[in-house]
Amino acid sequence: MVVDGRQATADGNRFVMWQAIWGKITFYLNFYQDFIIQQWNNMTPMKYGSLLICIAIFGFLLMKSGTRRV
Repeated sequence: MVVDGRQATADGNRFVMWQAIWGKITFYLNFYQDFIIQQWNNMTPMKYGSLLICIAIFGFLLMKSGTRRV
């Protein structure tokens, strides 16, 4: 409930602040999404092989450190 003008201004400023933060977040997410798509479309066989090797090593390390059930 708005009792005086200051409360309405504070709520308006809060909305503008969150709108600015959300605008920056979406800007950076769109930039990185476009960058990743561009890198994927222009990937050479050597880069693709390197990516697969990195994924294999990462998966091996995760499985190695996991708990074992017998």
